[in-house]
Amino acid sequence: MIRALLSFSPIALAAISLTLLTACPQADTEELDGLLEDWPSEAALPLTLLSTKTIAKVTAGNSEDRCRQVAEEAAFLHIDDAGVIDIVKGSDSDVDSADLDALAEGIVDEGFCKQDDFIVEVQWTTDDGQDFSTLAVVADDGEARFEPILYFSGADDTPDTTPTPGSWTWNWQRSAKNGFGSTCLTVNWRVNIQTAGCFITDPAPHIEITTQGSNCWGWSQKTTSGESNYCGHYPECECSFDPSVANREDCIKWAVVTYVATGLSDVEVEAGGSGEYAGIGLEAKIKFSVSRLGSEWTFATIRNLCAMSGGANN
Repeated sequence: MIRALLSFSPIALAAISLTLLTACPQADTEELDGLLEDWPSEAALPLTLLSTKTIAKVTAGNSEDRCRQVAEEAAFLHIDDAGVIDIVKGSDSDVDSADLDALAEGIVDEGFCKQDDFIVEVQWTTDDGQDFSTLAVVADDGEARFEPILYFSGADDTPDTTPTPGSWTWNWQRSAKNGFGSTCLTVNWRVNIQTAGCFITDPAPHIEITTQGSNCWGWSQKTTSGESNYCGHYPECECSFDPSVANREDCIKWAVVTYVATGLSDVEVEAGGSGEYAGIGLEAKIKFSVSRLGSEWTFATIRNLCAMSGGANN
């Protein structure tokens, strides 16, 4: 028996390796990379992007497994008051299987993972030195479809709504966007000052929530009706407070707080409860569902009202 011995030069082997590498389709990640690099700073997240790498293409035969893999590798950050970061992933052993199923189904139903898309591995590191990865989905044309840190975290997107001096009714808006630029929640409210002639008859502003809503899948929110405290301490209220003056300024500090939950955590209100935020009593105690496959945070608007002889001037 004659054995044929095949031998390849180093140059030939390199050519074969290059051919195999280039045969594997690669995603166009330019758009995704730009979003991943900019978002941690914009959303004040304690993260830094390390790298991205195409690992698979979604096909008719593997779409269910690939899209579920995106859910299993989804990561949510929980940051306590001391700044300690806890990373919860869909694949964690203590995550309820029903929650993971719901997350995977949502990713598919919302069109975030489709046939012919690419799966891209994203490597992150936290400011306290924890390394972890997530999976992103990129369309065949390079459109960034989904990545959990981008999608489920938010940044304040509130326009400048400083009220006009002398106005008795102020209209305010608060909004938040995610890393894909979608406005995921909007809250509008009206601040009304009770007056008679030129004088304030009730120093507390009356705050009415006119609209509130979550516009993105997996986002929920609850906004307090607005609370206020009388404040007579300069400069805390930034008013010139002098009780001996007949037309003195009334100084009121008021707050509207929006509580946000994303992923599979929902905002709930404890009936009859009360709480406090920045020293101001709130109308309801807010809590989140027991599920930890999600993230939670707050957006607060705190303002001071200074009014003299019925004239709002701040």
